[in-house]
Amino acid sequence: MMDEDTSLTESPKEEKKGRKRSPKQILKYPIPFRKSSFENHLVVLKALNIGSNKGNNFVSYADIAPFAQLHEVSVSGVLSFFNQIGLTEESERGKYKPISEVVDYFNILEWDQPEAEIAFGKILLNTWFGKHAIQIFQMTPEISKDDLVRSIGKCAQADQSNQSQINNLIKFLEYGKIIGVNENTNNYHLLINPKESINSENPSLDVKSPEKEKRSLEENAQKESLEKKIDSPRNESSNPIHKNDFLPSTINKGQSFISGEININLNVTIDENSDIDKISENILKLKEKINNP
Repeated sequence: MMDEDTSLTESPKEEKKGRKRSPKQILKYPIPFRKSSFENHLVVLKALNIGSNKGNNFVSYADIAPFAQLHEVSVSGVLSFFNQIGLTEESERGKYKPISEVVDYFNILEWDQPEAEIAFGKILLNTWFGKHAIQIFQMTPEISKDDLVRSIGKCAQADQSNQSQINNLIKFLEYGKIIGVNENTNNYHLLINPKESINSENPSLDVKSPEKEKRSLEENAQKESLEKKIDSPRNESSNPIHKNDFLPSTINKGQSFISGEININLNVTIDENSDIDKISENILKLKEKINNP
């Protein structure tokens, strides 16, 4: 399979005399390589995984072009895009290897494509367009494709000539199961929990076993219970516990916790950087210390 630009007979450096070179476009954020389709971007990423021996070696675009069966210019442009959005590591100029999360994605892909696509989406949540998509759907539950293209294009400071590249960004988001199309309205909507995506600074690619899934559900139930208590009215008789005593975070809202016959009133402060799971864990440890001195 050859890329659509393989018919080019002149290299970028071999321009015809007298031809005026277009001014270089300056974008705020990187977008996919103009001359390669979305599918060929994935082909290049797979070729990088193979050519680098699953991330063990740095390789150049010329090294992996035979694996991709694409023009070297295309491979170079695609690798540059992936490097700019953080999917590859670069050593010497022009030599790359995939990050460990990308290697994990391809390992999962050998066994379970739907799960692999979700894993790939978790990687994309750390890209500029993944974060921008989350911001869009915090303001509206659905958006038309035209409006989505317009929003992403404006964010990247692109122009109309980049529309196919913006469309490829949307295909990346669809492939990673971050967004999907509502069949009834034909508009895009979010497929993931935006709260989890914002709080996930280092998305995990671990495929949950039934035991892990059960544990995760239990932890989420504890978190929801704690969040409800945090939102309850402040108990004026509560005694404040400072963060240096038991809790790693600063404190804001009153919270009650019932443990057997002992009523413990905690005055805690939660901000957007607080770790709810860690707070819950410390409260449970405090409960055990009191009930089992």
